[in-house]
Amino acid sequence: MEITGLKKQVFDFKQRETDTLVYFFAPWCSVCHLSIDNLEAVHNDQNTTQIIAIALDYQSETEVRDFIAQHELSFPVYLGNEEVKQKFKISAYPSYYVVTNQAEVRSKVAGYTTELGILLRL
Repeated sequence: MEITGLKKQVFDFKQRETDTLVYFFAPWCSVCHLSIDNLEAVHNDQNTTQIIAIALDYQSETEVRDFIAQHELSFPVYLGNEEVKQKFKISAYPSYYVVTNQAEVRSKVAGYTTELGILLRL
């Protein structure tokens, strides 16, 4: 499965050398606003796992860009759609998935997660 980022870059889960931590969020989600800084801190502190975010249930690309700017995110953010949401069976925000380079879900959790909680899943 491929998804397109805000900078029109394409992400293919099967063309990765390492696992990828995928953060599914919605820009209107208050828990996402509270937890995204923990993910940014993990991204800044370690370089072994790829981290990306996928926006779902957004009204416009501008809404997603505002979320990115508000939290000064340094990892790639992609625009998801209903197909992505259904494939990963996203039912709550935020959702954290660790996906292998063979596009298999190794672990997942939903809701607020601390930096330590994120690191323990990697």
